[in-house]
Amino acid sequence: MKNPLKNKSIREITIRSIIIVLVLLGINYLLSTFWTSTVFYKTYVINPLQFQVLPLIQKIIFVNAVIFGIVAFLIKNYRSLKKEQIPKFEFTNLSFLILGIVFLVLHNLFKFMLRTFPDFFNSMPQFWGWIKISIFGLYVVCVIISLFGLRYSVDFVKKYYKSILAFILLTLVFLGLMYVVQSLWTVFSSGVAGTLNEVFKLFYDDVYYRSDPRRFSMIEGGGPKLGVGSFIVGIGKPCSGIDSMLLFISLYILIIIMDWKKINKKTAAILFIIGAIGMYITNIFRIFMLFLVGIYISPKLAVGVFHTNIGWILFIIFFFIYWNISSRFIYKKKGKK
Repeated sequence: MKNPLKNKSIREITIRSIIIVLVLLGINYLLSTFWTSTVFYKTYVINPLQFQVLPLIQKIIFVNAVIFGIVAFLIKNYRSLKKEQIPKFEFTNLSFLILGIVFLVLHNLFKFMLRTFPDFFNSMPQFWGWIKISIFGLYVVCVIISLFGLRYSVDFVKKYYKSILAFILLTLVFLGLMYVVQSLWTVFSSGVAGTLNEVFKLFYDDVYYRSDPRRFSMIEGGGPKLGVGSFIVGIGKPCSGIDSMLLFISLYILIIIMDWKKINKKTAAILFIIGAIGMYITNIFRIFMLFLVGIYISPKLAVGVFHTNIGWILFIIFFFIYWNISSRFIYKKKGKK
């Protein structure tokens, strides 16, 4: 596969998608800084447990599953997307961004109502939980439309609706698979914590480390603890790297299946092992960066916004670099069968 960014349509879709992500992250950062940390939010707005539609699904796990579905969709429809005629950006589309912010305000207002009038809403908590999620979904949809335009967005859905539904189903299957594979999270966590413990001992005198004797567990709690000075955290499931590893394996297998006849199988097997090791090292680097932020900048930032987003950012960077290099070796040369 040649460099996809050389294609004008793919490049335009990529740029606008990056802007969408940056807008969502920017708004999320502003909310976490000036809103969700306030006493009023924690007292009157924070979501009660009974209204969480899927309380077992962590944000990081869900984001990884969504990334898998989106990337799989893009790979499958790559040839068709290259021919897309992306309309020029119009500033009138920003009205949808304003509408999205209105939905975000309504989302928080609805959360306030759930907590303020429990006698009314507690009779059907799951129903109202889905309503709350739907309002937030409308906010995200409006942000997307603000970059691509309403007409093109509608035409895109009409053209690819079968593929979109198929990959939504694939995302849900992947999400379920993640929970099964995550029984290995203690093995990954112990490796991450043990490695960083040895690294930190080279530079710091006040390193704290407590291992976890478990090897397999479906229970999220626990995990090894690691700290430098006063910054001590548990290396639990979200820090283990099991989600990123599963995402890497799934995408790799998906690409191999789609290009099966063009792939050199022996080379693919070797590159898979190299990629899996690289993915694991990338996760160790992620937790290393988290500790640097927690030690030198802000513990709250480290375990909050930074921890939530650095994982998928590093994954995209790693996979982009890895595949750009690997794709030069994994495909058969022309003339060979």
